[in-house]
Amino acid sequence: MATEDRSDAQRFTSAMSDLANLKRDYSPRFFRSGILSFVEAFRLTADAFGTFTQKILDTDRLNEPEGLVEFSRQFPADVAEGIADATRSLIDIPTRAAQKFADTYPKPDEKK
Repeated sequence: MATEDRSDAQRFTSAMSDLANLKRDYSPRFFRSGILSFVEAFRLTADAFGTFTQKILDTDRLNEPEGLVEFSRQFPADVAEGIADATRSLIDIPTRAAQKFADTYPKPDEKK
């Protein structure tokens, strides 16, 4: 009976040791991939806002003869078009962030 208890204790100790090694091995890779995917989502969000802003700035109607009047009249349409372009970019963020996580999280057999 004592031999079985010792064997069970050794198996338990071995299992806990293996679990600790797995945690130590997987945690840094998981957090690294999570951070990289967050940064990718942040970058894509900034790109979407840049798209919106650039759409507004590219409509240089102030140099035209009717300048301010034309700019005022077209401004709502320019804003709507900028929002539409930015929304198209924002829709892709979750997919691309998840893909970045998958690409940067190495599989166990890909250890270096």
